[in-house]
Amino acid sequence: MLIRNYIAILLVSGAAQGSTVLINPSFEIGDIGAGDGWDREPIIGARPWFRSSTLAHDGDWCVAIAPATDASIGQSFGAILGSEIQEFSFWLYQDPIASLALELFYVDGPSSGQIDIGTDLDGVWVIRDVGGLVDPSRELMRFRITKTGLGDARLDGFTLAVVPEPQTFSLAILGATLLGYRRRPNKAVVDNRLPAPSRSGLPNYKP
Repeated sequence: MLIRNYIAILLVSGAAQGSTVLINPSFEIGDIGAGDGWDREPIIGARPWFRSSTLAHDGDWCVAIAPATDASIGQSFGAILGSEIQEFSFWLYQDPIASLALELFYVDGPSSGQIDIGTDLDGVWVIRDVGGLVDPSRELMRFRITKTGLGDARLDGFTLAVVPEPQTFSLAILGATLLGYRRRPNKAVVDNRLPAPSRSGLPNYKP
């Protein structure tokens, strides 16, 4: 019964939190740009953003960029209406002399332009919640983070989650209800009409 209740809680909470859109959001799989969902610019020559196990925040890996390197990293996905985004955030570790900017790309045309997302904190992981920067009336299809300047930077633990569809949440509730249902065991039927046995051991049936 405890296991059933636990599974039911997971189903409901998972549906309430929405579904994650990004591929490999914490860089735990493969090398950057090698079929892991992420793309980088420039893509010619050495890879400026690289996968690193040093100072990772979420899991065993993060992505880092060397000082005096200007480059971008981002990901494309199916169009998402801005108003349906439940959370859009990531963790940032940055040298104060480096500059970081976010650019959002929409289906209907012009991008958001470069939006400053840097921090003055040195050697500290800081979460950046950028969901409020997305236009709620437009369909987002890609984002890109660009680092410029002499300092280094690291990124980790991206989250881009959308609000679950009403029917998806309803099905999760139904599944949780069914899993939590406990069938009552059958009780033995007692026939109180049987008379007490006589001294001879035979029942005293009376017509």
